[in-house]
Amino acid sequence: MKTDFEILIDHLQNEVDYLLSAMEECIADWDFDGAKAFRELFFYTNRKLNILKSLKNPNHYQISDLKMSIPRLEKMLTEDKYGRNFRDEETRQRMRSIRYNSLSRDIEKSKAKLESLESVIIEQRVDDDKIFELFEKLERNEISELEFEIEKDRLFLLLNVSNQQVQLSFKTYNNEDVDRFLTESTIAILGEIGFDKETLKKQIPNFNKLDKTKFLEELAIIYFEVFDIFGEEINIKVTYV
Repeated sequence: MKTDFEILIDHLQNEVDYLLSAMEECIADWDFDGAKAFRELFFYTNRKLNILKSLKNPNHYQISDLKMSIPRLEKMLTEDKYGRNFRDEETRQRMRSIRYNSLSRDIEKSKAKLESLESVIIEQRVDDDKIFELFEKLERNEISELEFEIEKDRLFLLLNVSNQQVQLSFKTYNNEDVDRFLTESTIAILGEIGFDKETLKKQIPNFNKLDKTKFLEELAIIYFEVFDIFGEEINIKVTYV
């Protein structure tokens, strides 16, 4: 049985596939305005999908890069780069051989790396069912706050619920300024998902209307795009009422 997190990934994958197909149809029909509109949605949705896949598997980006680079390298094997660069055939053949052997080694290494990464059994980094259970406890007022650890003993993302009013903010335990962990570009990303760029807080008026799967998506953006954290377990501290 699939978890809610896996269902969300499947939904986004279907949306990405549709947008790519629609974009390609527009290009085939010379409808470039339509293709541009679909292109923007495609890149935005594909970005979210890749972030969530990375939350599920920290090796996702490496696997994706290898799957794209291997066919490119294999295609390069068939291309003759030295047809006219050298006058004598002996030099041409020598350079072709050097290039072929180098590309072959790169392909072999890349395939071995891909096989190794795909064979790794990934321990679940974030138990989405646990998070949904905690959300249910927040709705029942059994707990009042969750702390998602970003940097051990230094930085946390707080989700506080009071009278159905939700606030997301950052907290440090050693009086460090949160700005020390951020740059202009990462603050801009926080702004894209609804954080105030000055206070670095996000207000949500009604917790019952909070899309819990969307929160998982935004949590992944915060971990990967804002703080560049990969391959570490997400620890959660619960504050009881």
